[in-house]
Amino acid sequence: MNGPFTHVAFITADLRKLEQVQERVNARLSEKDAARVGFYQVETFIEYLRGLPKVSVEQAAPPTPSKPTKKKVKGWTVKTKVTEQTTEESREREDEALKAIGEMLRKPPK
Repeated sequence: MNGPFTHVAFITADLRKLEQVQERVNARLSEKDAARVGFYQVETFIEYLRGLPKVSVEQAAPPTPSKPTKKKVKGWTVKTKVTEQTTEESREREDEALKAIGEMLRKPPK
């Protein structure tokens, strides 16, 4: 596997499919590359995300309030605005995002 990534996640709600893919990946990849692949069900992946180290407020560069900026990206005008958040607001947004990811992963494709 080539690329600058350190971890690849395979996520599925179907335990049987998870085991099948895991067997095939482990058979085809080197031991070093296979160690970079994680196999998860939805709930275990969310727990994996929650367990990742968080950047503490002291380590992160403090966001500086800025004026809204506009720039063109592939023909679209994109507006950005940086706002400061408390630690509690950041946790709430992170939890909401993780719940949304979990719901999307659980829904069967149409």
